[in-house]
Amino acid sequence: MRRRALLGTISAGMTLLGGCSDLQSGGGQPDVYNPTGRATIRPLQTPFVRHGIDSDADQYLYAGLFTEGATLDVTDEPDARRYAAEVASLATDQFALLTTLRTSASNPAYFWPAETEWRDGRLRVELERQPKSPLDSGDEAVGVALTTFDVDGEPPDGASLVTPGGATLSV
Repeated sequence: MRRRALLGTISAGMTLLGGCSDLQSGGGQPDVYNPTGRATIRPLQTPFVRHGIDSDADQYLYAGLFTEGATLDVTDEPDARRYAAEVASLATDQFALLTTLRTSASNPAYFWPAETEWRDGRLRVELERQPKSPLDSGDEAVGVALTTFDVDGEPPDGASLVTPGGATLSV
């Protein structure tokens, strides 16, 4: 009799733990994993992504979310073409996040995803500042980062990005 009671308790506990795994993954939301990508620092006067930040804009942060079939408008520079090729090669189970950050040339940086989670049915991405070596010329710089994620299921159609200072940007 005690053995049956013990097995019943263990079985109930396993069922309870099984429910917890759904809570941690966002209640049935797709898993987002394996962030890979590239980042660079550019002088503000010579950006290579055609939408985002340039010397004529007052904007300091730009972000875009790309899925299969999307294109990234860039200049003819070899680095720029590599970014565009990564976006063009996205598969159905992938998405890419592009961030451009306007900084000083003496203390340049870019934003890189530090953590992702599903919150209220929306992907939330916490960004962290990654410093780079100072540029030799110019007063301002643009940090460009393109991160590709794999996803089990449908890629998100939007996300909330959280900067290190706590500001939130929807893409």
